[in-house]
Formats: sequence, structure tokens, C-alpha cells
Amino acid sequence: MERRTIGAAALAVGAVGLGCMPMHWAYTASRRHGEQSLRTVHAALDAGATLLDTADMYGPFTNELLLGRVLRERRRDAFVSTKVGLLVGDRHVVAHGRPGYVRRACDASLRRLQTDVIDLYQLHCADPEVPVEETWGAMAELVGAGKVRALGVCALGAHGAGAGSASTDTTARGGRWRGTARSTGLGDVPYPGPGSGGQVRAQAGSGSGGAGPGFSMGAQGDGTAFPTGATFSTSGAFPAGSAASGPTGGSFPHAHAGTIRQLERIQQVFPVSTVQAELSVWAPEALERLLPWCEARGVGFLAAMPLGNGFLSGTLTPGQGFEPDDIRARHPRFTAEMMAANQPVVAGLRRIAARHGTGTTPAQVALAWVLAQGRHVVAVPGTKRVEWAVENAGAAGLTLSARDLDEIHELPPAKGSWD
Repeated sequence: MERRTIGAAALAVGAVGLGCMPMHWAYTASRRHGEQSLRTVHAALDAGATLLDTADMYGPFTNELLLGRVLRERRRDAFVSTKVGLLVGDRHVVAHGRPGYVRRACDASLRRLQTDVIDLYQLHCADPEVPVEETWGAMAELVGAGKVRALGVCALGAHGAGAGSASTDTTARGGRWRGTARSTGLGDVPYPGPGSGGQVRAQAGSGSGGAGPGFSMGAQGDGTAFPTGATFSTSGAFPAGSAASGPTGGSFPHAHAGTIRQLERIQQVFPVSTVQAELSVWAPEALERLLPWCEARGVGFLAAMPLGNGFLSGTLTPGQGFEPDDIRARHPRFTAEMMAANQPVVAGLRRIAARHGTGTTPAQVALAWVLAQGRHVVAVPGTKRVEWAVENAGAAGLTLSARDLDEIHELPPAKGSWD
């Protein structure tokens, strides 16, 4: 597979990676598909998809534990990327960015991953209770300690209440969670994980030296704190500003405005190597400002949800329904009506795939479009199935013509709100 060198730390990875979240979070119950997922990770590595993207919250913990079984055998083959900043408790998720917690969380991730260094450590969510420079500074110390090679951030929401607003939308590659501004500057957010119905909450009352009031120790025995009584809600992640929806190539003048302001701040503390944000044929907002910002500064861009939660693969049928643990069962773009309305987008990708010959798929065309947005871009499609991991990796060998790109540009805008 083509390899791309990204970020201040000159990270060399396959052009297409593997998002591991669907194996244990948002699309399936945490304890299912273990052996299948193991085979998928091995197949991705065999195909050259070296970047394995996970997070401590996926499961929670089970996703990192699974990758640890792979890394124990194939550490030299893999580039491991994990995240810190979100805690999963009893039906709610907590933003936690205290320096002491960051250090403990890193040590716990290293143990679960069975490695002595994390290649890329990403800030999953900025804690509104903690200056982001403090969180980022603690992460930078981990680089100095040799526990982490490079740092990145997740900026997974482009739609918000307005530039500089306290209310943002957060995406975790499985769906978008809508924040509602309050006098506290925080907002209620639906919990997207298995079972749903809880909230993403801001960590409350903890100091940097321990778990703090409202927390109990995690059952994994790794010192990770579970929230039990947090009282504030947050829409999490880096504030994204506002954005107008539109077709590929449309105008999104305020998309990721808050994200860029935060990035400028933390760049003064320690170099940002990567930014992970949603980018796909039907979610092109990052093209307006965030992608150029990254390119101008030598920052790698990890394209999350490049297949639109699977819709752009052309394998989903309007009205098919989803398992209760699958967030698409509650997602406004995955109602039967909206899936039918968006079929012209898939049809356009299928026409282009047909021109490239037998075996080329709509998913590969969608991923090739993402890769065509710049040499600093790496696509990170998520899957738990071997055949799809191999198919996705094959997109790195597909080059789209000017005609192909023009046709994708002219595809109708996606219908249905993420919010």
C-alpha cells in the first residue's frame, strides 16, 4: 500500500488505516465479535493498513485489550493510535482533561495495548473545566517521557450554534451528538453508546492528583476512574463553530472555526501532528478551512467516517433496520425515507466504480476521493469485518480521474440533518 508521511513527527503510515471503534462501540455490543475482530485487524495489517485507530473509551477498554493481543505478535507491523479525554460510566460519558488523569490513562492504555510506546496519542475531547493548554502540556510530557511518539486532536464536529459559542456538536465516528447551550456554557448530549439514553458529561470536582469526588475506581483494576455522580453535561471535543450544510464543494465559512482557534493555542505548547475530523463525499465541511490549515502547517489529517457510517459503501438498503446497539437505528440520516432520498449519491459512486472495471466498489471510490484531497490525508474507515477491511485497503491503489472528481463534485447534497 502507498505510505504517507504526516505530521511534525514525520509519521509514516498506510494511506488507508483501520478504525477499530465498530468492533466494540456504537455499532455493536462491547463483548461481541472478538475473534472476528481479531481476524479483521490481522487482515488490515496484511493489506498494508498499518494505522490502527482506537480509544480507551471504546468498550470501554475492550478495544485496546483486543489490539493488545495483535500488537503482542505484530508490533513492528502496526502504527497504534489511541485517545484520551472521555470516560464511560453508567449510561453517560465524561470529559476529563486533568493532567494527573491524562498520565494515569496513558499508563493504563500502554498496559492494555501491551506496548511500551503509543505512536499517536490523540485528545479525544477538550474538558471545559480544564484549560486545554494544561491537558495538552500533560500529553507533551508523555512524549518527553518516551511513552508517546506524537500528539493529535479529534475535531469531530463541524456544526455548532455559532462561531465561539459554548454549544458544539461532537462526532465520534459513529454519530453526532447535539449540544444545547446553557448558562454554565455546557450542554446536554444524547449518549450514543450501547443502550443509549445517557449523556456526555463534564467531569466534576476532581483534582489532578486523583479520581476526585463523584468517581469510583474502574472494574478493570487499572486505576481508571468511572464517573458516578458528575453533574455537568458537555458537548465535548474541540468547539467547531457553525457550518451551513451543502453539496460537496459547497461553502462552509464557519466550519471548524472554534477548532482552529483551539489548535492555534495548543500549537504554542507542543506541535500538533494530526487532526482527526469527519470528511467524506457527503460531509465535506473540513475542506473549507480545517484541511488547508493542516496542510499549511505540515499537520496530518485523519479522515474519520469517510464512508458516511457505511452508507457510501452502497451495501445498505433503505428500511433495512439496524440492531438496537447500532447508533444508526436512531440516526436521522438512516431513516428509510432519508436513505432512499440519498440513493443518488451512492448511484453516482457506483457509476464511477463501474468505469474502473470489475471489482472496484462505491466504497473504494468514496475513499479514493478522500485520499485525493491531499498527500497529508489518511482515510480511517471503521469496520469489524475482514472483507470490508481488505476492500477498504484496496482504495489506496485507485486513482480517480479529473472526470471522476468532477462528477463527485456535482453529486446532489446529502439530505437529512446530522443534528
